[in-house]
Amino acid sequence: MSGGPVPASTAIAKPLERPDASSAALRNLLWLSSDKIVSVALGLLVFGLIARQFGPGGAGQFSYAVAVLQAALGLSLVCSSAAVLPRLCHLRDGTAARLVANVFAVRMLGSLVAAAVVAIYTVLAVEDPLRRTVTLILLSTVPLLEPFHAFSAYWLSRNQNRSPVLARGSGLLTRVVVVALALWAGAPVWVVALAWVADALVAAAMQSASLRNVRPWRRLVGAVRAPRAQPYFRFGIRFAAGLWLAHLFLRIDRLWLAERMDPHSFGLYATAMQLVEVWLQCAGLLAGSMAPAFLYNALRRSNKVRDHWRTLATLAGLGIAGLVGAVLLGPLLLVHVFGPPFAASHGYLVAGFAAAVLFFIDQFVQIAITANNRPGLLAVKWGAASLVALATLMLAGPRLGAYAGPLGLALGLVAGWVVVLLRRRDAPVA
Repeated sequence: MSGGPVPASTAIAKPLERPDASSAALRNLLWLSSDKIVSVALGLLVFGLIARQFGPGGAGQFSYAVAVLQAALGLSLVCSSAAVLPRLCHLRDGTAARLVANVFAVRMLGSLVAAAVVAIYTVLAVEDPLRRTVTLILLSTVPLLEPFHAFSAYWLSRNQNRSPVLARGSGLLTRVVVVALALWAGAPVWVVALAWVADALVAAAMQSASLRNVRPWRRLVGAVRAPRAQPYFRFGIRFAAGLWLAHLFLRIDRLWLAERMDPHSFGLYATAMQLVEVWLQCAGLLAGSMAPAFLYNALRRSNKVRDHWRTLATLAGLGIAGLVGAVLLGPLLLVHVFGPPFAASHGYLVAGFAAAVLFFIDQFVQIAITANNRPGLLAVKWGAASLVALATLMLAGPRLGAYAGPLGLALGLVAGWVVVLLRRRDAPVA
């Protein structure tokens, strides 16, 4: 098979023969669930240490910085895994590895530009000097994170997630060690923030080593050519606007409220929403394990929503289970991990998990749109969601306070679905 790029107009081709779909999905889910369990546990440990050392105000600074970092990672998505994964699934290993090398080059360029743009925004918009410094340090990790997700996409397309899971776990463990040592030594806040840089360096190195086992780096680097990378850029950039807006939508509450709340109150809210965001990532990982194993094929067979009710019920059920867990276990988690002052975050946590139920269901809509090559619909969907969320924050914020954030997320998701349904005669997801 030729090593040249797949044309941007290529529809989802027939995939390579894979193991039984259910076993592949289960194996993916086990690895990705293990990854998420480890990342949640270590992430809680890190933020728990920071919260106990610096209180709600300090925790809020790091939560804000992480939100900005995630937004910057979204802005660097000029050729996202969501866009290329359906194509990777039907390519042979060598061809797929060469594709990933070119996608990596495109994503590296996008990450550098995104990091620079968001850094300028941070300097201009963030008034608190300490929060600004922490945010800029975390932003420096963007080129070490986003491009290397292309390697994870390769392993996901092969239904083999061991390498990226081990890389992310090792990076997180490094972060924990650096944070613990910095706090033990009484280091300033900016030194604690360097733990994210150490995490990114370790994960990037291990991700690189994993792909080298597929094809020597000399051959992969030699496969990178501007004429080969351009089709992936042109194809991926079509989905970029929608993915940019999706990442902005998920953090718009904290970006808006950070400059409109006192540091203590914002810290209570931002810490709760940081936990909600971890739960939202679980939704993405679950959908990611389902998509290459059977969901892409299922969408090819039928684009009617009623034919996918089992998938939708599963996603909704998991979202509701998370909400029940937040109601019952939220106070225990907040107090024992972050400290007694964070008991006041429980209301925000429950509200955020309630909105997350809709986000779990939305994973099906997201996959259906990207798999069926509808970048315009994706952009319109998330554009409508972002506008409704921002309007909710502006109008309901004075009365509801920070609770306007979860409400804006819920109403924004519903608005996105309405847009898709209004275009049902054209949209494959209808």
